[in-house]
Amino acid sequence: MIYIKLNDKVFYDDALVLIRSFYPRTETAPYKDGTEMSEQDILIEPEVSDEMRQLAGKEAHEAFKLNLYRKLCNATGKTLPWGYLTGIRPGKIAYGMLEDGCNEQDILNLFTQKYFTAENKAKLALQVAKNEKAILDKLDYRNGYSLYLGIPFCPTTCLYCSFSSYPLAAYADKTYAYLDTLISEMRYAAGEMAGRHLDTVYIGGGTPTTLQPEQMNRLLCELEEIFDMDGVAELTVEAGRADSITPEKLAVLRRHGV
Repeated sequence: MIYIKLNDKVFYDDALVLIRSFYPRTETAPYKDGTEMSEQDILIEPEVSDEMRQLAGKEAHEAFKLNLYRKLCNATGKTLPWGYLTGIRPGKIAYGMLEDGCNEQDILNLFTQKYFTAENKAKLALQVAKNEKAILDKLDYRNGYSLYLGIPFCPTTCLYCSFSSYPLAAYADKTYAYLDTLISEMRYAAGEMAGRHLDTVYIGGGTPTTLQPEQMNRLLCELEEIFDMDGVAELTVEAGRADSITPEKLAVLRRHGV
C-alpha cells in the first residue's frame, strides 16, 4: 500500500496520477492521522511550497508535478517515457505550438527539457501533430462543420467514466427509441447547416458498438441519406470496448467506409 500525505487537496489528483505511474498495480490511498502502516507500506509526502501556492492555476500544478516527478525519480531510480505529462494528449501541445509558428526543434526542446519526455516520445508527439495539422489545414473552418453523434449505451459503465453512459442490460429496450430521436435530430441539424460543407463525422458515446449490426447499419444509412458525405475527411465510430465488437458489426462499418 502507498499512502499519500498531502495537506493541500488541490494537488492530490496530480500526485495520485504520477505516483501510480511510478508504482503501477499498487493500491494507493490518502494518509490520515492514526493510519497504521506495515513495513511494506510506503509513505509519500509531496512538497507544496509557498512559491507553488503563489503561482496561478496551471503554473502551480506544473511546478508541483515537476517537483514530485524529480522526487519519485530519485526514490525509484527510474524515469517515465512521457515525463511528468499527465491528463492531456501530448500531440495537442505540439499542435498548438505548430499553429503558433514554432519550429520543430523548439517543440522537441519543450518536451525534453520542460516535461522531461524521452526524445523518441517527443518526436512521436511532434509527428502526430504534423499529421493532424496536414489534415486539418484542408478543412474549411469558415463554411464547414463537424458532426458528433452520441450513443450513450455501454456493455457496462467503466469506473473511470465521466461521459453519458447507460448499461445496455438495463436500457436495451430504449435503444430503438433513442435511434428514432437521434435521426430526427440529424434531420434538424442538416436543415440548420444547409449551405455549409460537412467536414468530419464522429460517432462516440458511450460505446457506439453496443448497437446491434442492424441498428448501426440503419444509423449509417440515415447519415448517408440526410447529409452530403462527399468530401468528408473523417468518418469514425468509437469502439473502445472489445466485448462490444463482433465480425458482423465490423462488416457493417467497413461497408459504409468507416
